[in-house]
Amino acid sequence: MSIRTRKDRRPYQTTIADHIVEHPFCAIWAGMGAGKTGGALDALDRLFCFGDVRRVLVVAPKRVASISWPDEIAEWSFAHDRTFRVHVGGNGNSRSKIERTINTAGPVEIDLINWDNLPWLVETFARKKSTWLWDMVVLDESSMFKKPSTKRFKALRKIRRVVDRVVELTGTPSSNGLLTLWTQAFVLDQGDRLFKTYTAYQQAFFNVDPATMYSDHPKLIPKPDALETISAKLSDVVLTIDPTDWLDVETSIYNRLRVELPPTLRKQYTEFEDQMFTEIEASGGDIEAPNVAVLKGKLAQFCNGAMYDADRVVHEVHDLKLDVLKELAETATDPFLLAFSYRHDWDRIKRVLGKAATLFGDDPRILERWNAGDLPFLCAHPASIGHGLSLQHGSNNVLWFGSTYNLEHFLQFNERVGGVRQAQSGYKRPLICHSIVVADSVEEEIAAALSSKTATQDSLKAAVTRAREKCPV
Repeated sequence: MSIRTRKDRRPYQTTIADHIVEHPFCAIWAGMGAGKTGGALDALDRLFCFGDVRRVLVVAPKRVASISWPDEIAEWSFAHDRTFRVHVGGNGNSRSKIERTINTAGPVEIDLINWDNLPWLVETFARKKSTWLWDMVVLDESSMFKKPSTKRFKALRKIRRVVDRVVELTGTPSSNGLLTLWTQAFVLDQGDRLFKTYTAYQQAFFNVDPATMYSDHPKLIPKPDALETISAKLSDVVLTIDPTDWLDVETSIYNRLRVELPPTLRKQYTEFEDQMFTEIEASGGDIEAPNVAVLKGKLAQFCNGAMYDADRVVHEVHDLKLDVLKELAETATDPFLLAFSYRHDWDRIKRVLGKAATLFGDDPRILERWNAGDLPFLCAHPASIGHGLSLQHGSNNVLWFGSTYNLEHFLQFNERVGGVRQAQSGYKRPLICHSIVVADSVEEEIAAALSSKTATQDSLKAAVTRAREKCPV
């Protein structure tokens, strides 16, 4: 691995590092693959040299903590001599080992843990201020503690007063809307900007959706001025980076491959949607949805061509999407990174593609083989192939066999091969994202929801940027 120096930084990575050094409690909102880790390591090196920090705790998704951060530390000249230790796991034995290692193996400058270990670590090492070892905390993918009720947020709230610096890194600060911002803001300023309590935040910036006012779970929607007001309040501590302002990134192409249900299946789909019950004649199975939330998931399974019953038995409904996939396999000239939603999707995809279908994680050399162009299809569930992976050398084509409401999964999966990562690798190839979608179905509703979430997030980032430009710090 060639060592990169500060001369090799992208221009905005210097801006990231400057912001972290100058703001003890701050956030970096930058898209996937933008180089947040490198910028953060540049800042950490300066802070270590200045004597401003002694020991840093980095909390990240498991793969990012165990692979991406160590790789970046080894890659940069200003970081590769920094001492670090990875502490990932989740069961009692691994945590006991982590505790012994931290207590007896000698101090290091950077400790890397996965998010699932954070509540345990705080409980173990924050019994009193003198036992807490870290004066700075870096929260990689800060959207991982969206709700005030989570153990992760409660753990962060407990240690917030005993650390000197907190940095949040994320490309998706509001993947589920503005409601999720309060926890992230509170960890930075303990409520100074967006109120001391979640209830006060809700009352200040949200109204009840009239359409849900009398339901058991009324929905909150932002007030007309919420976006601009919240953005202005956060603008001094949040730095937004759009790599497309700095890199030559081709415009992404989104291609929707529509599938029409034949009359018999359309009738079955409509009746299932109305009655929340359907019978699969071919297998003799019954599928029932006890509530609307479950119904949405079952309808998405119906669109993909197979459904689980209450006993997790798979009942096949149709092969319409598989037919599209087979046609793509026969005509495609480039590899595809393929996203599937359910285990039965993978089983059926494998049946159609045969040896061409490779499941991510089955082979220790899978990333090398993909990036070398040796695999026509690399298949994965979006939750398994997100943060920290660079797959842009293998292809710029993504294929969604199913649909997802999760904006973060959608963006992370696509970014593995597209957009910023393509530009960073010197390619001029745009992301080409194909989605196989059943017409007039829940999948079009899901697509609309993703579009709305994307618009909200883009508007938030733009509003923060505007606020910073008006009142530069």
